Amino acid sequence: MTKIKNRRMIARQVTLARRALWLLSLLLPFSVMPAAANSVSMVCNGLFDVERMRGEITETETFDGSVYVTVDLDGGDVSRVRMVPIERNRRMESLDFIKNMPPPANGDMIDFTTSEDDLWISKMSQSGPMVFAVNGDDPYVETPTNAHEMNIRLNRISGHVQVDWHWHEVRDYLPLGAIRSIKKRYSDHKLFTADCDVMRQRLF
Repeated sequence: MTKIKNRRMIARQVTLARRALWLLSLLLPFSVMPAAANSVSMVCNGLFDVERMRGEITETETFDGSVYVTVDLDGGDVSRVRMVPIERNRRMESLDFIKNMPPPANGDMIDFTTSEDDLWISKMSQSGPMVFAVNGDDPYVETPTNAHEMNIRLNRISGHVQVDWHWHEVRDYLPLGAIRSIKKRYSDHKLFTADCDVMRQRLF
């Protein structure tokens, strides 16, 4: 009888130990991730202004949209900014900017700049070989085949946000009367401006 009782106690201890290990496995990923000391979430309802180059014609468009923003703070300093743009009720690709992160393998360059009133974030990326192409009024400029620029400005006090996208692509272009095509850089531009819902007198 004593042996059976001891076996039951041992089995129960083993079960409790397994449950403890299972709970630890669930909590471990969160324990190794640095938690932000404070976060501020905002919803920004505003306007998108879009310019697209279709051949030699520039098409423009304006429509309502939103950007959801979360700013993480670490010791009073901005450490991370996440954004989710909503265009025509469709969720676009989320944006995640982390301060002082090692440069990613794809070569993207991210820069944080802060002042008493504003936060600026810039991101630049490019792909493809460098080529010589017509760029605006410059007839022969060395430029990447594809380039993307993004600039964000967020006011700490008013909550006004401005998000600026630029896409550049080099394509073949045949001038009027010419027999051979040349390389020309085309650019698309999208601008979002809004006043975010202020959750505190000073956002961050």
